[in-house]
Amino acid sequence: MRALLLAQAIYSSADFEDKLFELQLRVESTGATSGLDASETSRGGRTIRGHVEGLGTAIAVQLPASSNDAVEALGSGTMVPVSARLIGWHSVHGLPILEAASL
Repeated sequence: MRALLLAQAIYSSADFEDKLFELQLRVESTGATSGLDASETSRGGRTIRGHVEGLGTAIAVQLPASSNDAVEALGSGTMVPVSARLIGWHSVHGLPILEAASL
């Protein structure tokens, strides 16, 4: 629920439009970016699912195909710095979707 409130507050505020968030993400899993939630930039790329350090909030971060090797090398529990912008909400998994240009 906290993730939903955070995402809704950020996504609905013009102050956060195109704002880059600097996050420390604890990786839980990685997988292919697919479905309707995939941005044009992220198609063919990978998605990292994890928790934001210090908040415990679960998020999904989509990356372009140029980062696939780096994403696939990440193991569960790895901490990774991410600079990303909010692009939507994943209704199936109930978490905010962010997009990063690279790792």
